[in-house]
Amino acid sequence: AARNLGIESAKGKFLMFVDGDDWVEPNYCLTPLQISVREGADVVMFSFCREGLKTEYYSKPIYRGQVSFHDRFVLYEELSSAYAWNKIYKKEVLSSIRFPEGYLFEDIPVAYEVLHKSEKMWYLDDILYHYRTRDGSVTSSKTHEKENDHYETRKMAINNLLSWGMIEMAEELECRTNFTYILRMDKRGKYTQDCIDYFQSDKYRKDVLSWRARLMVKAFLWFPSLFAMISAYFGNRAEG
Repeated sequence: AARNLGIESAKGKFLMFVDGDDWVEPNYCLTPLQISVREGADVVMFSFCREGLKTEYYSKPIYRGQVSFHDRFVLYEELSSAYAWNKIYKKEVLSSIRFPEGYLFEDIPVAYEVLHKSEKMWYLDDILYHYRTRDGSVTSSKTHEKENDHYETRKMAINNLLSWGMIEMAEELECRTNFTYILRMDKRGKYTQDCIDYFQSDKYRKDVLSWRARLMVKAFLWFPSLFAMISAYFGNRAEG
């Protein structure tokens, strides 16, 4: 709601977002703004650093500069970049877009809308934003509410991709979404039956998952107790 109010109240030509517990580099605004003005880019995305028990850098120098329409979606997935804060936007890009309220992962569907709507996107491989993760925070803790929310907002993005005719990308995202959900939720999730139906249907894109992930899917379907033990032990490492 705060972000939506900010979009509606802003008087300038550009928008940026910062979460209150994070910090930014001194040139966080200036560098991407200069690129947007110079190159006429609707959106400039930049790299970031995840700060916590260990420091993780999210950057992809291979995409430096203007990013093609297809590659921008690939880059977004590779960087796990469904965030509002690692970009500068021309205000007009967000004029008809609003964050869905009442969700923990409201950035996800909006990020896809922005990628689809912007005519020219630029990627800057500079670390300009520091995203702080800490024990007990909403995004770092693993709860059923969080994983249900993540599933629902990813489904919003999938439905958007389908409505834009981006069928293959929607199918790939649907496969990853269902697998991530079962891995993190065990057999207890609100959408477990939806995942079972998906993995037993001809919609299941096996080619999207690694052989280890496909074995996990088989365990999920036929050996739920074994699956629960493996997923509890390996956690997110099994996603590869």
